[in-house]
Amino acid sequence: MSQGFLRTWRLAITPLAPVHIGTGEDYEPTQYVIDGNRLFTFSPEAALRALPESARADLLKILEGPPSVALIKQVQGFFHRHRERLIPETEHVIPVLPSIAAEYAERVGKTAQREQSGREIINQLRIARTYGDPATRRPILPGSSLKGAIRTALLDSVNDGASLSPTERDLPPPKRNRAMQQRLFRA
Repeated sequence: MSQGFLRTWRLAITPLAPVHIGTGEDYEPTQYVIDGNRLFTFSPEAALRALPESARADLLKILEGPPSVALIKQVQGFFHRHRERLIPETEHVIPVLPSIAAEYAERVGKTAQREQSGREIINQLRIARTYGDPATRRPILPGSSLKGAIRTALLDSVNDGASLSPTERDLPPPKRNRAMQQRLFRA
């Protein structure tokens, strides 16, 4: 397919290992519930629309408490308990592995661990978002990610396991990377 000086190719890629291209954004446990092997996302506005007045009052009562581990656990548990009302307000449904669904069910609204000092560590239950087509929300592999993977593979191959030069080691990371690429690719 030709579009002026640009050419487009449709590729089919079969990854040999799991691939995650992130967006830098997370699904927060107040924006989703997992039921079965599916993650259902919703907006705060949709959640408020879906909840009856009594449930909204319960949520407000929870949120009036001081910021604490207990408050976060209560909020997580609240959304999980009301999932049947929230699921119809879903904006997007994402399949999840059975192990992820089981981990969510086991951890939602609970303490992950307790330190010797007695301080509770809670399950954040944040899920990193995968990069996707904004219109369809289907995961996509951007060309820039593919280009970066190919470049890294080429650098590894050309470098052949060698260490950084003493000069490269002394540079800050962005300059270190550029110096190594210039040395290896002579560019």
